[in-house]
Amino acid sequence: MIYPLGTRAIADFPMGPLLSAYVGLTLVVGVYVAIGLFASSLSESIMLSVVLGLIFNIMLWFLPQGAGEGHLWSAALEYMSIGQHFLGFIMGAIKLNASVFFVSLIGVFVFLTQRVIESSRWR
Repeated sequence: MIYPLGTRAIADFPMGPLLSAYVGLTLVVGVYVAIGLFASSLSESIMLSVVLGLIFNIMLWFLPQGAGEGHLWSAALEYMSIGQHFLGFIMGAIKLNASVFFVSLIGVFVFLTQRVIESSRWR
């Protein structure tokens, strides 16, 4: 964030798209952290947790590539892709549906983490 402020002194550029990209990046990082917490709660092995978190994150990023063209599944998987929602933030638009999508994913994975930890207490 320091680089754009330093560049702002010698060049004029719109700050809106930059701030939008930072908001999107913050939401994507939140999703990645929530998925990592969930993966960490599934196993006591650190390496297995890292691998599971990486697999879950890659699956969400590349989800629409698994569907064919023109199918109902294609549209559903396209909507569930993190990359498609993040693209709007990069272009400078903070869309409500993308924000709700990211916050919902964070909530779902934090809830699942809490349920896994709660169930492990009772074993």
